[in-house]
Amino acid sequence: MLPVGALRHARAWVHVVRYWTAGGQTNITNLVRLLVRQYCGGTGPKPQPPVELPPRFLCDPEGSRVYRSLTAWTADFPCADGLPVIAVLHYSGLHREASLAGVRALSRCLAGRAHVLPIAANGVENLEALSAYLRGRAAPRVSAVVSLVWFRLDGGPMGGSTDKTVRLLAALDVPYCCAVTLYGREIAAWEESAEGVSPVEAFAAVVLPELDGALLPVPIFGVVRKEQDGFQTTAAAAIPDRAAALADRVLAWTRLRRIPRRDKKIALVIYDYPPGPAHAGNASYLDTARSLQAILRRLGESGYTTDAP
Repeated sequence: MLPVGALRHARAWVHVVRYWTAGGQTNITNLVRLLVRQYCGGTGPKPQPPVELPPRFLCDPEGSRVYRSLTAWTADFPCADGLPVIAVLHYSGLHREASLAGVRALSRCLAGRAHVLPIAANGVENLEALSAYLRGRAAPRVSAVVSLVWFRLDGGPMGGSTDKTVRLLAALDVPYCCAVTLYGREIAAWEESAEGVSPVEAFAAVVLPELDGALLPVPIFGVVRKEQDGFQTTAAAAIPDRAAALADRVLAWTRLRRIPRRDKKIALVIYDYPPGPAHAGNASYLDTARSLQAILRRLGESGYTTDAP
């Protein structure tokens, strides 16, 4: 039976939602073909069924091949040469094409210096994806995790369990970094802006990830406008110098873990306001000097070189 009337519109709506949610160039192309044929009188190519991927999966560093198991991925990308392995968490589904701009940029900047393990998640079940691919027996030993996903690790915009996040990050015991990803901001506007990222971007890509302990909020990609066949289009593009800076800093954190504690240098910053010797270390109802002594003593007991008074 051919769908007519409201049933026809409902069926079209279901397909539109599936195309849009799955994301990607192929799905969006078929979405447009569906709308043109059903509502604009077009006679172009018939739309193909949506190409839907699982909520979590692995891919190659360019994002062209999808792997549903870690075994299949490591068969194509062995990591036994001693180079660090950097896991890059990015979006599956709707925002996948945009987040792949960041995956590709980091992969190219890290080429020859580290292996990149791209992990795709739906933005809500991020912990489940990281645990599935980084905690199993076949999982490579990662040296750092870089996220290209907004909000906190567990639950995405809805929020989740901080305890689950703490347990996973403690088990991995590696630096966790979250790049600033400008999913809706044009790079040109960002470059011209005095404030840099917008309040929404700062909240979703800096503040909330930092509550999970994230480091290095460096913008690595944004949006560029293009004209194609008379249409204005937007696409995500890397910010090359920032992606290179983030890659260098992530590697620096991995190297820092291999330096003996006795050779590391740590700076302790104390309050000094209003400026002047009389206010150095000033704090209401706190003994800054004794607190510093306690911290230095604990550092010395943990293997750091200190001269605690």
